[in-house]
Amino acid sequence: MKYLLLTFLFITLPAPAAISADLSQINDMFERGNYNGVMEHGRADGTALGYSLAARAALMKGAFHEKGEEAVVLLHAALSDIEKSLLLDPSALEARLTAAMAIGFEAKRKTAIGLGKTARRIMEKLAHDYPNSQIAVGALGGWHAEVSAEGFLARMALGGRMRTARKYFEKGVAIGGDDVAFLLEYCKFLARRGPKHYPATIKVVDQIQALTPTDALEKIFQTKAANIKAAIVLKKPKAVRAAIAAASPFPTIKKLKKTQTWKMPDTFPIDKIILADD
Repeated sequence: MKYLLLTFLFITLPAPAAISADLSQINDMFERGNYNGVMEHGRADGTALGYSLAARAALMKGAFHEKGEEAVVLLHAALSDIEKSLLLDPSALEARLTAAMAIGFEAKRKTAIGLGKTARRIMEKLAHDYPNSQIAVGALGGWHAEVSAEGFLARMALGGRMRTARKYFEKGVAIGGDDVAFLLEYCKFLARRGPKHYPATIKVVDQIQALTPTDALEKIFQTKAANIKAAIVLKKPKAVRAAIAAASPFPTIKKLKKTQTWKMPDTFPIDKIILADD
């Protein structure tokens, strides 16, 4: 899965037109699931793309392979790496989305309304600038879906709406593509809407299962999708909800509020991320 991005949502990114041999090797490490190697060599590379890959590797490892304080340490490492990447190139779509995702996870962990709104602003800007990008519109759909799933207070504070999530997911489907991460998030969205939408959910899961995984993470996503289908087949709503939660990045992050807080540095180029290309 070339140049992976993330999502409340974790979506696959297009590969740049040309990358150095060293960065190609780092990307190969990413595809094999060698996230420690990606972090080490991406940072050593010292380029915008190198730091961006390091940030995504930290997020992947924290989101799907670690629990407890180590997951938070990796989230904060990702935020540090993506800041370095954006200071070198604040216009890159994948890096701006990576920043939005990481900020969004920290917002979820600390129930930080300001950070949550910042993540939304970045995604809205990118969905506006890239209306034909499944990555950009899907990320915004994922944000609305995840905030809506948090309940009434989160919806009121942040403005997340399931109908808006549906709008952007349907746009992503219309754009087309077989991105496993996008399809998993769409599967979760459908399953959350209840039994009436279970047949459509199973159809998306079957679409995911029919794909040949291209890296270690896609295999994880396929397993998580299969678990949602298995819970639906059992006709146990509680099991479906548990499978959806387990399929989400950083599933235990809300339990880690007391772990150190990340504060956005004054050097973080947030305005350039939101206003890029204006």
